[in-house]
Amino acid sequence: SMPMQILFRSENRKEKGLIEVFDSVINDVEAKIGKDYSKGTLKHYQTSKKRLLEFLKAQTDRSEIALSKVDFGFLSAFDLFLKKDKKVMPNTALTYHKHLKKVYNTAIALGFVTKSPYELFKPTRNKTNRAFLTLQELEQIKDKKIVIPRMDLVRDMFVFAAYTGLSFCELEKIGPAQVQKGIDGKNWIIIERSKTKTRCPIPLLPDAIDVLKKYE
Repeated sequence: SMPMQILFRSENRKEKGLIEVFDSVINDVEAKIGKDYSKGTLKHYQTSKKRLLEFLKAQTDRSEIALSKVDFGFLSAFDLFLKKDKKVMPNTALTYHKHLKKVYNTAIALGFVTKSPYELFKPTRNKTNRAFLTLQELEQIKDKKIVIPRMDLVRDMFVFAAYTGLSFCELEKIGPAQVQKGIDGKNWIIIERSKTKTRCPIPLLPDAIDVLKKYE
Protein backbone atom coordinates (compact mmCIF):
# COMPACT_ATOMS: atom_id res chain seq x y z
CA SER A 1 0.00 0.00 0.00
CA MET A 2 1.14 3.54 -0.76
CA PRO A 3 0.87 6.83 1.13
CA MET A 4 -1.28 9.56 -0.40
CA GLN A 5 1.60 11.55 -1.92
CA ILE A 6 3.11 8.52 -3.69
CA LEU A 7 -0.30 7.42 -4.94
CA PHE A 8 -0.88 10.84 -6.48
CA ARG A 9 2.53 10.85 -8.17
CA SER A 10 2.29 7.26 -9.47
CA GLU A 11 2.06 6.56 -13.17
CA ASN A 12 -0.97 8.02 -14.85
CA ARG A 13 -3.04 4.92 -15.56
CA LYS A 14 -6.54 5.23 -16.98
CA GLU A 15 -8.12 3.59 -13.93
CA LYS A 16 -7.34 3.64 -10.24
CA GLY A 17 -8.31 0.72 -8.04
CA LEU A 18 -10.76 1.02 -5.16
CA ILE A 19 -8.57 -0.98 -2.76
CA GLU A 20 -5.50 0.98 -3.92
CA VAL A 21 -7.11 4.24 -2.81
CA PHE A 22 -8.54 2.59 0.33
CA ASP A 23 -4.98 1.61 1.31
CA SER A 24 -3.82 5.20 0.89
CA VAL A 25 -6.66 6.44 3.12
CA ILE A 26 -5.74 3.87 5.78
CA ASN A 27 -2.09 4.96 5.61
CA ASP A 28 -3.20 8.57 6.02
CA VAL A 29 -5.29 7.69 9.09
CA GLU A 30 -2.36 5.72 10.56
CA ALA A 31 0.02 8.65 10.02
CA LYS A 32 -2.34 10.98 11.93
CA ILE A 33 -2.97 8.78 14.99
CA GLY A 34 -2.84 10.94 18.09
CA LYS A 35 -3.64 14.06 16.07
CA ASP A 36 -6.75 13.67 13.90
CA TYR A 37 -7.50 9.98 14.54
CA SER A 38 -7.29 7.33 17.27
CA LYS A 39 -6.03 3.74 17.10
CA GLY A 40 -9.64 2.62 17.34
CA THR A 41 -10.55 4.59 14.21
CA LEU A 42 -7.66 2.96 12.33
CA LYS A 43 -8.91 -0.48 13.37
CA HIS A 44 -12.41 0.37 12.11
CA TYR A 45 -11.04 1.43 8.72
CA GLN A 46 -9.03 -1.79 8.49
CA THR A 47 -12.15 -3.83 9.27
CA SER A 48 -14.11 -1.95 6.60
CA LYS A 49 -11.44 -2.79 4.02
CA LYS A 50 -11.48 -6.44 5.12
CA ARG A 51 -15.27 -6.65 4.63
CA LEU A 52 -14.96 -5.00 1.22
CA LEU A 53 -12.29 -7.50 0.14
CA GLU A 54 -14.48 -10.38 1.32
CA PHE A 55 -17.34 -9.01 -0.79
CA LEU A 56 -15.12 -8.60 -3.87
CA LYS A 57 -13.82 -12.15 -3.47
CA ALA A 58 -17.35 -13.53 -3.19
CA GLN A 59 -18.69 -11.53 -6.14
CA THR A 60 -15.79 -11.40 -8.61
CA ASP A 61 -13.11 -13.72 -7.20
CA ARG A 62 -10.76 -10.73 -7.40
CA SER A 63 -9.17 -8.45 -4.83
CA GLU A 64 -9.50 -5.18 -6.77
CA ILE A 65 -12.04 -3.23 -8.79
CA ALA A 66 -11.75 0.00 -10.77
CA LEU A 67 -13.21 3.05 -9.02
CA SER A 68 -15.49 3.73 -11.99
CA LYS A 69 -17.03 0.24 -11.79
CA VAL A 70 -18.56 0.87 -8.38
CA ASP A 71 -22.15 2.01 -8.87
CA PHE A 72 -25.54 1.96 -7.14
CA GLY A 73 -25.92 -1.79 -7.81
CA PHE A 74 -22.48 -2.54 -6.34
CA LEU A 75 -23.21 -0.60 -3.15
CA SER A 76 -26.67 -2.17 -2.80
CA ALA A 77 -25.14 -5.65 -3.16
CA PHE A 78 -22.40 -4.77 -0.67
CA ASP A 79 -25.02 -3.53 1.80
CA LEU A 80 -26.97 -6.80 1.44
CA PHE A 81 -23.78 -8.84 1.81
CA LEU A 82 -22.98 -7.08 5.09
CA LYS A 83 -26.44 -7.49 6.58
CA LYS A 84 -27.32 -10.96 5.26
CA ASP A 85 -24.04 -12.85 4.92
CA LYS A 86 -22.02 -11.14 7.64
CA LYS A 87 -24.98 -10.57 9.98
CA VAL A 88 -23.88 -6.96 10.48
CA MET A 89 -26.31 -4.61 12.20
CA PRO A 90 -27.55 -1.67 10.06
CA ASN A 91 -25.71 0.99 12.06
CA THR A 92 -22.45 -0.98 11.82
CA ALA A 93 -22.96 -1.35 8.07
CA LEU A 94 -23.44 2.42 7.97
CA THR A 95 -19.92 2.84 9.40
CA TYR A 96 -18.48 0.67 6.61
CA HIS A 97 -20.30 2.83 4.06
CA LYS A 98 -18.99 5.97 5.77
CA HIS A 99 -15.42 4.75 5.30
CA LEU A 100 -16.03 3.76 1.69
CA LYS A 101 -17.59 7.16 1.05
CA LYS A 102 -14.42 8.74 2.48
CA VAL A 103 -12.40 6.73 -0.06
CA TYR A 104 -14.48 8.19 -2.89
CA ASN A 105 -14.20 11.72 -1.56
CA THR A 106 -10.43 11.22 -1.49
CA ALA A 107 -10.44 9.84 -5.05
CA ILE A 108 -12.41 12.89 -6.22
CA ALA A 109 -10.00 15.25 -4.46
CA LEU A 110 -7.06 13.53 -6.19
CA GLY A 111 -8.76 13.72 -9.59
CA PHE A 112 -9.16 9.97 -10.09
CA VAL A 113 -12.96 10.17 -10.51
CA THR A 114 -15.44 13.01 -10.90
CA LYS A 115 -18.33 11.73 -8.79
CA SER A 116 -19.17 9.34 -5.98
CA PRO A 117 -21.67 6.46 -6.23
CA TYR A 118 -22.94 7.64 -2.85
CA GLU A 119 -24.61 10.54 -4.64
CA LEU A 120 -27.28 7.97 -5.55
CA PHE A 121 -26.96 5.29 -2.86
CA LYS A 122 -28.06 6.44 0.58
CA PRO A 123 -27.41 3.91 3.37
CA THR A 124 -30.00 3.86 6.14
CA ARG A 125 -29.60 4.17 9.90
CA ASN A 126 -31.78 2.32 12.37
CA LYS A 127 -33.12 4.26 15.32
CA THR A 128 -31.92 2.60 18.50
CA ASN A 129 -33.38 2.70 21.98
CA ARG A 130 -30.51 2.15 24.38
CA ALA A 131 -31.19 0.37 27.65
CA PHE A 132 -29.52 1.85 30.72
CA LEU A 133 -28.49 0.11 33.93
CA THR A 134 -30.13 1.30 37.10
CA LEU A 135 -27.90 2.25 40.04
CA GLN A 136 -29.10 -0.90 41.81
CA GLU A 137 -28.10 -3.08 38.83
CA LEU A 138 -24.69 -1.42 38.66
CA GLU A 139 -24.15 -2.04 42.37
CA GLN A 140 -25.10 -5.71 41.90
CA ILE A 141 -22.44 -6.03 39.20
CA LYS A 142 -19.90 -4.22 41.40
CA ASP A 143 -20.54 -6.45 44.43
CA LYS A 144 -20.75 -9.79 42.61
CA LYS A 145 -18.02 -12.26 43.59
CA ILE A 146 -16.10 -13.39 40.51
CA VAL A 147 -13.42 -16.06 40.95
CA ILE A 148 -12.00 -15.96 37.40
CA PRO A 149 -9.28 -13.23 37.52
CA ARG A 150 -9.70 -12.19 33.88
CA MET A 151 -13.47 -11.74 34.24
CA ASP A 152 -12.98 -9.97 37.57
CA LEU A 153 -10.72 -7.45 35.79
CA VAL A 154 -13.26 -6.96 32.99
CA ARG A 155 -15.99 -6.31 35.57
CA ASP A 156 -13.82 -3.80 37.41
CA MET A 157 -13.01 -1.93 34.19
CA PHE A 158 -16.71 -1.78 33.32
CA VAL A 159 -17.63 -0.49 36.77
CA PHE A 160 -14.82 2.09 36.71
CA ALA A 161 -15.95 3.26 33.26
CA ALA A 162 -19.53 3.57 34.51
CA TYR A 163 -18.51 5.74 37.48
CA THR A 164 -16.18 7.99 35.43
CA GLY A 165 -17.81 8.13 31.97
CA LEU A 166 -14.53 7.08 30.33
CA SER A 167 -14.25 4.90 27.23
CA PHE A 168 -12.02 1.82 27.03
CA CYS A 169 -9.32 3.63 25.02
CA GLU A 170 -9.33 6.38 27.67
CA LEU A 171 -9.03 3.82 30.47
CA GLU A 172 -5.82 2.61 28.81
CA LYS A 173 -4.27 6.06 29.34
CA ILE A 174 -4.84 6.18 33.09
CA GLY A 175 -1.82 5.92 35.36
CA PRO A 176 -0.69 7.52 38.63
CA ALA A 177 0.05 10.80 36.80
CA GLN A 178 -3.60 11.16 35.78
CA VAL A 179 -4.90 10.95 39.38
CA GLN A 180 -4.42 14.34 41.04
CA LYS A 181 -5.61 16.27 44.08
CA GLY A 182 -8.04 19.07 43.25
CA ILE A 183 -8.33 22.43 45.00
CA ASP A 184 -11.18 20.85 46.97
CA GLY A 185 -8.71 18.32 48.45
CA LYS A 186 -10.42 15.42 46.66
CA ASN A 187 -9.03 13.08 44.00
CA TRP A 188 -9.67 13.83 40.32
CA ILE A 189 -8.70 12.23 37.04
CA ILE A 190 -7.14 14.75 34.65
CA ILE A 191 -7.19 13.31 31.15
CA GLU A 192 -7.35 14.34 27.49
CA ARG A 193 -10.57 13.01 25.97
CA SER A 194 -9.96 10.83 22.91
CA LYS A 195 -12.54 12.41 20.60
CA THR A 196 -12.44 16.08 21.53
CA LYS A 197 -8.72 16.26 22.48
CA THR A 198 -9.71 18.55 25.35
CA ARG A 199 -8.22 18.37 28.86
CA CYS A 200 -10.98 17.15 31.12
CA PRO A 201 -11.14 16.89 34.93
CA ILE A 202 -13.31 14.02 36.22
CA PRO A 203 -14.21 13.67 39.90
CA LEU A 204 -13.37 10.28 41.41
CA LEU A 205 -16.46 8.94 43.16
CA PRO A 206 -15.95 6.59 46.15
CA ASP A 207 -16.90 3.50 44.10
CA ALA A 208 -14.33 4.39 41.44
CA ILE A 209 -11.69 4.96 44.13
CA ASP A 210 -12.45 1.47 45.48
CA VAL A 211 -11.52 -0.01 42.11
CA LEU A 212 -8.26 1.97 41.98
CA LYS A 213 -7.30 0.87 45.50
CA LYS A 214 -7.84 -2.75 44.50
CA TYR A 215 -5.07 -2.41 41.90
CA GLU A 216 -2.65 -0.18 43.79
